[in-house]
Formats: sequence, structure tokens, C-alpha cells
Amino acid sequence: MTTACQDRGGPPAGWGRVLSSLHWIVAGLVLVEIVTGRLAEASTNRATGSDLIRIHYQVGMLVAALVILRILWRLTHPAPSATPSSAPWQAVTASAVHASLYVLLVVLCVSGFIVWDYFDADMSVFGLITVPGIFTPTDDERLRSATWYVHAYAGWTIACLIILHVCAALWHQLVLRDRIMQRIL
Repeated sequence: MTTACQDRGGPPAGWGRVLSSLHWIVAGLVLVEIVTGRLAEASTNRATGSDLIRIHYQVGMLVAALVILRILWRLTHPAPSATPSSAPWQAVTASAVHASLYVLLVVLCVSGFIVWDYFDADMSVFGLITVPGIFTPTDDERLRSATWYVHAYAGWTIACLIILHVCAALWHQLVLRDRIMQRIL
């Protein structure tokens, strides 16, 4: 099915099924990541914290694979055109938030992998594949510590940007009623 815009060879009116599906799957998995990361951090029971952080790692590796797929798809498929009702500042802000979300997803995946690998932990993902490690743990904790801080602060930052993103989407849907959310549904 094509839109009139696609028939003329211009950008599509929406993001398309593949990117839309990837958006919602990654969104759900990132929510799982935020919850498991925070619960593991707050857990006073070592076994529970360990189980939660293991889930966090495994879901994070799935997110990493999907983010790579999403970026490749996005690079090879045009973005929908800006809505005529959007002010220029809104288009710039939306682009900046979306770009920041992509960058933070990559930073979180890479930093999370480094921290996990540095602990010399089991690198298997859902028992299906084993990701090769790249570090040999040493007594020098500076790399692991610095990377953990990057991961933690990037996690808080992405959580704030997600809230901003959801609020903007709801504003468009409920207040402006410009049907912009239809592009990702």
C-alpha cells in the first residue's frame, strides 16, 4: 500500500510497518531495561539483584541488535515529511530529541556491554548465543567504574527524554489533534 506522497516519489506519510514495529518493540524493551536496572540497583537481596541484572544484560543485548537494525533501516529509508502544522522550532526539537535517543541507545548498549564484560560474567544471551568478551578484568577498576557512571547517567538521561517524547506525542494527539501519532502506529 502506498500513499499519494510515495506515488509522487517523495517521502512517505508515515514511518512504515518495519520502523513502526521496531519503535514499539524497542520502546517496550527499554522500559524493561529501565525497570530491571533500577530494581537491581535498589535490591538489598544479592541473589535477586544478580538475577535482575542478568535479565538487564540479556534484554540489553536484544535492544542492541534491534537498535543496529533500526539504524540501518532508518539510514536506507526516507523519513516522513514534516507536518505542515509544525512550527520550525518543533521540527528542530523533534529531530534533536530523536537523534539524542538514538545516540543514548547506542551509548547505553556499548557501556552496558563493557561493564558486563568487565565483570567477567556469563556472556550468553537467553541461552541462544554467547557474545564474545573483549576485556580481561584487572585490579584496576577505573575503566569499569567510569563506564558504569556513563551507563547510569545515560540511563537517567534517556528516561527523561522518553518522558519528553511521550508528553510531546500526547500533546499532539490530545491537544493539537494533528494526528501526528498516526505516523508511528
